[in-house]
Order: sequence, then C-alpha cells, then structure tokens
Amino acid sequence: MSGERKVDILNEPSPWQNFEQKYNQRLAREYSLDKLYIMPCLNEMKVFGSFDKENSSTRLQTCEYGVLVGKKMNRRLSNVCNTTKADIANNNIQCTYDDGIKYVPSGVTSSRSCTHKTFWTDVNNFMTNQMQAHNKPLKFFMVSHHHRLLKTILKPLLPKTRDNWKIANCMCFHFRFIALKWKLSIIYDGFPDKQRSNYFRKDGDNELVLYDSDAKDGLFWEKNSEKWIEFTNTYLSGLVGCEIFLIRHGNAFHNKPLQLVGSNMISKKLNRNLDTNLTPMGILQARLLGKYLVKKNYLKNDDNNVFCASYLNRAQHTCTELLFALNNQDVRNNFFIRNARLIKYQRLLSLETFFSKVALIRIMRKANYNIDNIVFRLADFPMNYVVGGRHGSLDKLYGPRWNSCDVNTMKDFLVDYFYGLLAWAVRQPIDIFKGLNNNAIRALVEDLCIEYNPELPIEGTGRGTISGMLSGGKKRTRKKMRKRYRHKKTYSRRRKTKRKSRRRRKRNKK
Repeated sequence: MSGERKVDILNEPSPWQNFEQKYNQRLAREYSLDKLYIMPCLNEMKVFGSFDKENSSTRLQTCEYGVLVGKKMNRRLSNVCNTTKADIANNNIQCTYDDGIKYVPSGVTSSRSCTHKTFWTDVNNFMTNQMQAHNKPLKFFMVSHHHRLLKTILKPLLPKTRDNWKIANCMCFHFRFIALKWKLSIIYDGFPDKQRSNYFRKDGDNELVLYDSDAKDGLFWEKNSEKWIEFTNTYLSGLVGCEIFLIRHGNAFHNKPLQLVGSNMISKKLNRNLDTNLTPMGILQARLLGKYLVKKNYLKNDDNNVFCASYLNRAQHTCTELLFALNNQDVRNNFFIRNARLIKYQRLLSLETFFSKVALIRIMRKANYNIDNIVFRLADFPMNYVVGGRHGSLDKLYGPRWNSCDVNTMKDFLVDYFYGLLAWAVRQPIDIFKGLNNNAIRALVEDLCIEYNPELPIEGTGRGTISGMLSGGKKRTRKKMRKRYRHKKTYSRRRKTKRKSRRRRKRNKK
C-alpha cells in the first residue's frame, strides 16, 4: 500500500533505552537514605588539654571476622575515624562498617575550628545536595552533644538569660517551614540528669515554641527576633519544605548516675573512658524519643528521612535507636531488633543491633561483670522519679499509667528492662541471666567476636587477630613489652631489686 510508512525495526529506539540507567539512579537515591552520615561539626567540643577522652573517637580491637567486643578499646585507633578528610575515612572499612556510615566532606580542618557559621554552611550544602538527589524536601535527624548544641550550633538563637538553660538527654529541637515562614520549637524535652540545672521544659504535651516567624511569637522572639530572622535568611532560605531535628544523645557512661570515669580525682582525669557508649538507660531514652517521633508522625516508614550524627559512638547509637520504634511500637517490652517489613533501613537497623551489643557488653566489662551494680544504680537514680517541673522524667519512662503506680512498680520495670537488654546482648533468657555470677558472665563475653553485617549480625568466640588491620597486629618485641609495662609497680620493684643486687655484688668483689 502506497500510503503506509515503512518501519525500520533495527534502527527504531528501544523503549528500554536508558531504563537501566534511570533504575540504577533510583536505587542509588534509595540506598543513600540507608546510611548514617557523619558531620564533623556535630562532634562534641573538645577542651584544651588531654582529659576529654570520652570525646575522642576510637574503635575496638579486631578479631577473626569482626571486633572483640569484650576487650578494651584499642588506643591505637584513637581519632582514626574522626578525620575531617572524609575521603580517608570513607575508604576505611573499620570507620564505615561496610558502607553503613558515610563521612560528609567539610571545609573545617578540625572539629575544634567549628563555629556556628561553619556548621550551618555545611548543613545547608549537605541538605541542598540531598534534596537535589531525591527531588523533594526531606527530614534531617541530627544527633549531637550538649556543649556543641548550646555553645556552637544554637548559640546565636539561645540568648543569655538568668535561667541559664541546659539541654537534657535526648531533647529534640525542631526546625519546620510553615506558611512560608520558619518555626523553631522543642518537641521533646528529654531526660534531665542534674538536679541543680535548669532545663528547657514543655508545658504538658504542647511544644515549647522558641521562634515563630508567622505568629511573631515564642520564648525568645521579643529579645532575639533580629538574629533569628538573619539566621533563617542566611542558612535556611533554600531549604523550603525541609524539617531539621537537632537531638542530644542519650545517657552515656560518663553521665550521671554511673559516671564511669574513675574512682578518685586523679583517675577521673587520667583514666577516663575513650568514646563512651550509651548505658541501658540511654538506650531506653533514645527508643522512647523514637516512639514519640513516630506517634506524632514526625518519623515515618518512608523514604523522606536522612540520619546524621557526630563521630562518637553515643551519638551514632542514639541516631540508629530512633528507628527502633518503627520496628516495634512497644519499645518498653520488646528487645528484638529486626523486622522484615522495614526494608528501607536494613543497614541502619544492623548498625543499631551492632551498637547495642557493643554498648551493653562494654558496660558489663567496665563494671567488672557485677551486673547488679549497674542495673540498680541506674534504676535507683532519683531523677527517674521526679514528676513534672524542670526535671520530670517519670511520665516518659513509664508511660501513660505512671500516675497510677508507686515508686516500687516503676523501679521493678526499670530493673527488668535493664536486665532484659543485657540478657539480649549475650543471647540468654533473662531468668537464667539474672542467676549468673561474675565469672560466668565474664566467660560469656570475654572472647565474644561480633561482626557488623547488613543482613544479620553474626557472633561467635575467638581471639584471632588479623595482622595489618587497624587492630595493630604488629610484632611485640621485648623492647615494646618493656615500654608497655614500665609504669607498673611490679616492674619498678623488679628494677630496684636488680639494682640493689648489682650494688651488693660490687661491694663483695671489693
């Protein structure tokens, strides 16, 4: 037929052309959400001197296929994974945990040089890049530390007053874009740990508004509105539709009531813990914060969430614990981690499992395997039983029925929960675990090797150290062994004895 057009099938463009490329791009975008992003200016502020070891990042010793979780932190790994050179850290498997963690490039050369300006400049660049990659507004959950939040990140926005405000554990600040204006509120006031401090506290279940550009209202609006407007115009103007959650980490080793920093003034300065972890109390606090965020629809099981933290274990652990409530709504009675339905954050859930086991087993070792001492010191903490006011935590810890229960009921709940977490870490039934003595617990965890695995964490026993890895599997010569033990009393006594013997022999010869 003369009117028909001939079709060259061979040269006709395929409908599947560029499909593979677009599909890989979409997978890359989705995969980028299942990471924990590390930003240097979220790190805790370091004091001048060398007595802030809890703020120096480190890693555990390596074993045959993971880390020796029942051993001391490897001092050779101190500050290896907190470098501001992101390309170095991203190429180190012990820093990234098999690509579960990604270090964000920054213009600062050290976390000491971080300022309010450098932090928000980095945040603006990071959020802009993420929004462009996903083509939509996102929610950013960022976990930092008390002094960093108070003295750097939020410093211009929190004017000095007689109240001398403090930030409680797991307190959450919320930046939100509403009606073409920005609003800053405290949506979760957290868990105070110091009786004499004055913490930010909400009025019941209502958020505490600090700035509201639309209503021109808030706790600091009249005193500090000019700086707030300048801040939003400078750093938040290109982030329309985004939400930012700034969170302090949960209760850690160096916080009250445990304060595992030494037994006297000298050891408190010289024997401080490297890169402290969350306590069982801190884990519960972080999970309760996650439950609140899920309940109020701030955190959903979708592809709109980006998780960020500092270099330190306690901040990274707190950030991953936010996902626990998406996994299990009943955070007060459940210790299981994984859920097949939560497929968008499998790597982060594996990190949560890994961080929890490391924290719980490490605290067992720090307490010399006296589990009762840990559990009851945490459960007896007076701040847990304060209702309302500037130090209230009882309602958050126990739940909606707190007013119908006495102190003993609340304490029993905390004791059972802490024992349950510790028993889960070593895969023991809680009733059997409570009956184990110190030596039995030591035998369970002393040689425990745990591997981070995005599919399912694996655990076993063994001491096998891989030479050449960051564990420092170097040859231990006699010279190095002498250097290692030169400060010990036994070695000093031995030297003195030998010295006296040499002098005696010389006198006898004469």
